[in-house]
Amino acid sequence: MKIINKKIDDLVPADYNPRKIGVREKMELTKSLKKFDFVQPIVVNINKKRFNVIIGGHQKVKIAKELGYKTVPCVEVDLSIDQERELNLRLNKNGGEFDPTLLTLLDKDLLRQVGFLDKELNKVFADNAEIDQEEEFTTEILEENNYLVFTFDNSTNSLAIEDFFKLKSVNAKDSATDYKRKGIGRVLNGGQLLDLIK
Repeated sequence: MKIINKKIDDLVPADYNPRKIGVREKMELTKSLKKFDFVQPIVVNINKKRFNVIIGGHQKVKIAKELGYKTVPCVEVDLSIDQERELNLRLNKNGGEFDPTLLTLLDKDLLRQVGFLDKELNKVFADNAEIDQEEEFTTEILEENNYLVFTFDNSTNSLAIEDFFKLKSVNAKDSATDYKRKGIGRVLNGGQLLDLIK
């Protein structure tokens, strides 16, 4: 893969680019560019119909202009407009997420320096909230799971069902140490539910 320096004023932002960043993210990206320069190049289309359209790196280019950059490192690709849009979305969407267990192995001050907020760190570093595990439960209802959802228009009926099925209030898994969210939020195993009804 060849990296080419291109004049920043020659680059054309994609008018469909759906990615945006807030003030805090912009501030952190600016800090990163000032400290480390461009460690990831901009992705630019060189297709004759889409010449110099930015596919990946719109926010970096905006900030680089504000910082006075005249050229930026780019990787060139030759893509149709449909391929270009797909790659743009993939570059923006396929970022993954942090593993909280591995984050706890890192220094909190470093995590703050790169932009983590205290409320995020409190959540990551908090001890797991105690959760009553008498009934099997899942945090997600996935497409392949069969499920029933019961709704109630009054709290009396809801409490009667909670009592009938002996449901207990549980702490949310993501509760911070200084504030516990509680509630009835169970997903019951269907076989166990039938046994309880009988």
